[in-house]
Amino acid sequence: MATVIVYYSGHGVKDPTDKDVWLQLAGQTRVSDHLGISIGGLIETARGASYLGELHVIVDACFSGQGALTGSLTLKEFGKQTTVFTSSSDIQNSYPIQVDPTHKLSAFTHTLLRAWGPEWGTADDNGDGILQFPELATFSILALKKYFLQKAIDAEMRPQLMGTHHEEIFFGYRREHVTRWHSTTREALNLLALERSLITRVTVTPGKDPVTPAIPQEAQTLAKQVSPAPDDFYALGLKAQAEGRMEEADTFFQQAEAQEEPHKDKLAKIYLARGRNHTYQGQYQAALPWYQKTLALKPTKDPERLNEFGTAFYLAGRYDEALPILHEALTLREKTLKGNDPDLATSFNNLATLYKTQGKYAEAELYYQRALRINELALGPDHPQVALSLNYLAQLYYTQGKYAEAVPLYQRNITILETALGVNHPNVATSLNNLAELHRTQGQYAAADPLYQRALAIDEAVLGPTHSDVERDLNNLAELHRAQEQYAQAEPLYQRALRINEQVLGADHPQVALNLNNLAGVYGAQGKYAEAESLYQRALRITERALGPNNPHVARNLNNLAELHRTLGQYDEAEFLYKRALAINETALGPDHPGVAINLNNLALLYKTQGKYDEAEPLFQRVISIFETALGMDHPNVATSLNNLAELYRTQGKYAEAEPLYQRSFWIFVRGLGPEHPYVQQSFGNYLAFLEASGQPHSEEDALSKLTEALQSINTQSPSSSP
Repeated sequence: MATVIVYYSGHGVKDPTDKDVWLQLAGQTRVSDHLGISIGGLIETARGASYLGELHVIVDACFSGQGALTGSLTLKEFGKQTTVFTSSSDIQNSYPIQVDPTHKLSAFTHTLLRAWGPEWGTADDNGDGILQFPELATFSILALKKYFLQKAIDAEMRPQLMGTHHEEIFFGYRREHVTRWHSTTREALNLLALERSLITRVTVTPGKDPVTPAIPQEAQTLAKQVSPAPDDFYALGLKAQAEGRMEEADTFFQQAEAQEEPHKDKLAKIYLARGRNHTYQGQYQAALPWYQKTLALKPTKDPERLNEFGTAFYLAGRYDEALPILHEALTLREKTLKGNDPDLATSFNNLATLYKTQGKYAEAELYYQRALRINELALGPDHPQVALSLNYLAQLYYTQGKYAEAVPLYQRNITILETALGVNHPNVATSLNNLAELHRTQGQYAAADPLYQRALAIDEAVLGPTHSDVERDLNNLAELHRAQEQYAQAEPLYQRALRINEQVLGADHPQVALNLNNLAGVYGAQGKYAEAESLYQRALRITERALGPNNPHVARNLNNLAELHRTLGQYDEAEFLYKRALAINETALGPDHPGVAINLNNLALLYKTQGKYDEAEPLFQRVISIFETALGMDHPNVATSLNNLAELYRTQGKYAEAEPLYQRSFWIFVRGLGPEHPYVQQSFGNYLAFLEASGQPHSEEDALSKLTEALQSINTQSPSSSP
């Protein structure tokens, strides 16, 4: 995104209300209140109606720091990327320099020219070849103080610096004494833009894993414009990262780190880049230490950067540590932005997503609703961004099984997008898919089918028959048929989706591995086990080659193959694969990550199937412990894992151990998902079966009575969990 620098030198007077400064324009003989242009007006003019890039305004005029000292010019309304650097405070004139008669300039402008020219080396305090606003401000203040002591100006001047992004690059170019970063001004600015564009963002969908962040298109474009010097290892690393050459990028970053013990600011950037390198590969546990080192070396108050750090902890499964970071980002945005700024909505959405992941649905709902209100106020009720907020809230209700609440939100989302973008826009197709999935989950297959069909028709017509969205639509429609056990209809759809990705992405792309897994699943469901195993094996080979043998996606492929062997009764082969998947995720994600709990659960279920109860029990117990720690005591995943352990005890006849687990599981589901959710009904059915197996009265009335009696004990153990 472009950077605009506006420099003003001239006469200024205070606004009578003390809220701003009025600047004289060319052709005017005088300046006064509302005669000329205010600094606020100058910013508005420079920004125009839609400019969202960086804006730096340098004002050399009497009283130009008025707004800074009174707090009236907070830049709050001008956006997060605005910087104002002024020559004086609210009680000062901007004095002419008297020591050098050849420069008929004010002292402030004189010092800036010296900083940009012959005294660059002094002004560039950290010696990185890039002059930043704080460095420029420090140099100017010291130089003006020196002029005052020399009686070269009539009074001491106190320049003011306002803004939120002024600690970044301002001006940089090649100088003889700069040996580390051989960059022209254009190169330096392009490099900074590339640096910022590489910030990692994550999309989280209810019931699904986080999607590994894609390298932003902006970064890929900027990488083509950057031509680093052969020994500028940091810049070479950024370019390689943006182009997807991750191993090369990390090598360059290691070389940059070892290069002449770089200044801590540059070292912090290297650490951040290395963390991003792992994140872009889905290596969240390996990424986290680099983000932590970045924060320790250079704490930040940049909300966007804090959101990235919070996301890093989130992806590593460290939810309790992610929460305060994301809250700090929100607090900072609330202080610097208007109450209806869309960036505030982004922060509320981030926190809502975290709460949703933790099963804290009430908090998630509150934050999603606040984000929705902000976007409605800021953008109007029919803006596409409002549609996105509606979608987030609908997905939350979908997760909770509140289907009646989700449906009108999805429908309003579709109406907004159809009106704003047209009935055949690809975004409409995406929303149709979401509503169709809601119907599919409820078994309303007749309602889901035309929505999936319409989405597919839109994307084929607008995007072409081989677009990635068409591939998605085909998979969704295939899933609908698979849910109805219509395998003959599902199979050709999966096959076509596979062909699209093989053609567009290449036969060895990781996305192709996902298609192979889907097709293998439908083969397995039809009893075509040899065909299924062949596809699972090919998917595994692709993923290992593309992502390395220790990537979580490899673990997922191993798990699918293990499931097939378990179905065939090939328990030794299944155990080996489950254990390898577990080892990969323990290393990649950490031993206490929820993803590891899923691997443990699969292995425990295998042992239970084999009658190896003593081996299954500690695994089920560890699953519960991980989920309780990572997600909270009342998360639905905890309820599921409690039920699994209870089922193990029931199988062994350990009824006293099993019953409280069934009871606690049931009430967690009720509290979190509501009494009508299918999981609640399933949990109740399991408890009825337990009562019958244990020789107890087992009517529905008997079961409800016992569950109600148990509730008091459960609430005593966990007071915060009272329904």
